[in-house]
Amino acid sequence: MEPKDLQTLVEIAGAFGGAKMATKLLGPTLEYFGKGLKEFTEKRFENVKSIFLKAAKRFPTKDEDELTAANPNLVKTVLDYGSYTEDALIQEYLAGLLISSRIGMNNDNRSAVYAKLIENLSVYQIRTHYLIYTLFRKKYLGMNISINIQVNRSKLQFYIPFSIFERYVLSSDEEKTLSNSLVDHSIHGLVRNYLIEQNLVIGSPEHIAAELKTNKPKEHGIVIQPSVFGIELFLWVSSIGKDIQINKVLDPNIFIPELVDFSKININDIYPCP
Repeated sequence: MEPKDLQTLVEIAGAFGGAKMATKLLGPTLEYFGKGLKEFTEKRFENVKSIFLKAAKRFPTKDEDELTAANPNLVKTVLDYGSYTEDALIQEYLAGLLISSRIGMNNDNRSAVYAKLIENLSVYQIRTHYLIYTLFRKKYLGMNISINIQVNRSKLQFYIPFSIFERYVLSSDEEKTLSNSLVDHSIHGLVRNYLIEQNLVIGSPEHIAAELKTNKPKEHGIVIQPSVFGIELFLWVSSIGKDIQINKVLDPNIFIPELVDFSKININDIYPCP
């Protein structure tokens, strides 16, 4: 079936895996979007399909009666912005928000706010955000600390070698020729959007050691401090934002799906810089 022939979202949902799945993901919000998808191009159609399928893999085991409608403004962002993005991680972020949106109160529009934030971040900033908070959780998993308190977050600074940033944020040789510019763009963009704290150090081992009065790291790197908002976004795109308080991000009993394979990273290369 060609997208130009599709007249309603229910028909489009057949290509996503069936009307039942679309109803499961969107709930009553489904009826908002009957006409808006008639003229999707094939590529936009496939991008939305990919987001839906990623969301379906993470759908909660809750009874359907316990779930709410997906926020209409969130769905609009998925259909507009999401249909133009082919990046797998951005698609995963939007898929996580779809799931989080359906868990909670009908008037809760936080997922739509996060979706708009994602729309205004570059792919490099999103990759950096996910790298930072996945490594943050791995490094400090099991620590019993109140992250809401600023002085406690200052104890959670950590160093990421520049080589890890290059490997997971810059995917092409062309991007790596612009690595210094893209590091600045990504890190300062996260600061500007309150997704990490302003307390950061970027540079050579000598610079990091002098700034933090610590031993020299092995290579150029980045020292960052997590922020409340950055953790919030991480939990929401992990599809558990409504259920889990930010202080639970380090709880080993909480399952958070790994959206990128970081298994080759030696976590001992990521170390605290208090």
